[in-house]
Amino acid sequence: MDLEWYWQLVIGVGTVIISALLVAIISWLHRLFNKPIVRVHKAKFIRNDEDYYFVKVINRSLKYDYTVTHIWIEPKEEVYISILDSVPPLPCLIKPSQVVEGYIIKSEVNLDEDKVYKKVKVRLSYGRVLCSKRNRTIERPGVGRIHNADSTDLNAPITGSTQTRSINFTGATNASDYH
Repeated sequence: MDLEWYWQLVIGVGTVIISALLVAIISWLHRLFNKPIVRVHKAKFIRNDEDYYFVKVINRSLKYDYTVTHIWIEPKEEVYISILDSVPPLPCLIKPSQVVEGYIIKSEVNLDEDKVYKKVKVRLSYGRVLCSKRNRTIERPGVGRIHNADSTDLNAPITGSTQTRSINFTGATNASDYH
């Protein structure tokens, strides 16, 4: 009995299954490493001596949209401080390679400055909670250029890098500079 056709069938089916598994694994890895990130920095508005913490959500994916449903600062006491005053109505859709940013007055946060950078949390629509990190692309507060030199807005934040675009959750900008 000739079983050559049988082995060709097994190899063909095996190749299809392995190919499908590899596509699924690559897609999963892409999503894992291209998820949104959360960055926090301190800045001031012009003509205002008060410090603010700016929270930036960056969608690094080139393929997936993400929806932000909650944003908060989590102190030790587990009491949540909402920063909803500076965000659009949540949920907020972030398209691929886009950035949204909001802010909260520093005096409203009862945490050490070093701890604030790690305590901002963002919940995505599918339940994942993202933790923040300090935005290292920002120089010392008050040093550098205004984020939009063409702006006539005197309350434009002072930032330390021209790569930073502050939009107070009213829209989105390209995230290609943040990869």
